Amino acid sequence: MAGTPKKRAKRARIKELMEKEAFWEHIFSQVADGVSLPNLAAEIAVPYKQLWTRIHTTPELDAAFQQARKAHATWQEAQINRIANTVEVGITDPQAAKVSIDARKWLASRNDPGTYGERTQHDVKIQSIHTLHLEAHADLAQRMKVISDEGETIEHEEEDE
Repeated sequence: MAGTPKKRAKRARIKELMEKEAFWEHIFSQVADGVSLPNLAAEIAVPYKQLWTRIHTTPELDAAFQQARKAHATWQEAQINRIANTVEVGITDPQAAKVSIDARKWLASRNDPGTYGERTQHDVKIQSIHTLHLEAHADLAQRMKVISDEGETIEHEEEDE
């Protein structure tokens, strides 16, 4: 097979790259600067899917990737502030600034939805009133004592001593 030595050499190069800590530092630094993962993969001649899979199947790499995305979102926030300041002093056209700011807001919300996203998540616990009612009856029945006195049944609650 003519292509096999070339394929083996390419696989060996990719494997060697992915074992180096400096490689991952470069990747995450570039992501923090706003370079997309597909563009990085093309730049370093590593298949995108292989790069993406390695990042998301390794907890340490995934955490570093998420941190880099958050750093990029924070950078976008700083750029939004800078653009807004240039509009305020009359340097930038407000309509052009609006387009730029909207795009940067979108990017920030995708890179760090917890901080810059518009969705909020509410954890609500729903409990049926019927269940509460039945539990209260069961609790009351446990605390009640039945006393029989000459054929007459009297129920009363136990007193705490």
